[in-house]
Amino acid sequence: MNNKFLEACVFIDKINLSLSTNKNIIATSFMYFNIYYSKYDINILKYDINILCLSCIFLSNKVNEYQNINNLNKIIKTYDNYNNNYNNIKNNILKFEFQLIELLGFTFDYKNPYNYLIKYINKINNSINIKKISIKIKQISWNFINDSLYTNLCLLYKPNLITIACIYLATDVLNDELKNIIQWFDLFKCNKNDIINIINIILIQYDTYLII
Repeated sequence: MNNKFLEACVFIDKINLSLSTNKNIIATSFMYFNIYYSKYDINILKYDINILCLSCIFLSNKVNEYQNINNLNKIIKTYDNYNNNYNNIKNNILKFEFQLIELLGFTFDYKNPYNYLIKYINKINNSINIKKISIKIKQISWNFINDSLYTNLCLLYKPNLITIACIYLATDVLNDELKNIIQWFDLFKCNKNDIINIINIILIQYDTYLII
């Protein structure tokens, strides 16, 4: 990913944090941005890339019906507290929103890796009697899902596979014995190469790789 992509990801995260949105909205914002990024060259955008990001956040809030942020004004104020260019910013956000809606083909609801984390941890716990998933592994898995948003994984793999990869990676980073106890690929009926690829895409951000 180029610098503009990463800067946009940081901005999306920052605004969502300021708005105190939930993880479903954050992940959906990133999904919308990735879809736009995959179709258009953001290096030649007519408008500021931040406006595109705000539009992704705005649409994600509307789709998820997040009532705390039910109007565009709050999002714009978070971005430009003094509202120096309110009308201009608002109009451009709405233009991008229309573009996004067309690009998405009116398909707005996307699953994300957070949706599967608790379900899969419970599945692991039910499959073994020796040891259970620790709170630490849950937290590290969650952190790796956060990091996965800064990549284009959401366009390359199903969200449940990203979740599996993040849990596996957490057990590896913590050098937890569960890494070798769990029959990962049989338990989740997933392809080993897919999990390896997902892990290594996440780890590129740390300039490292994992060999399973």
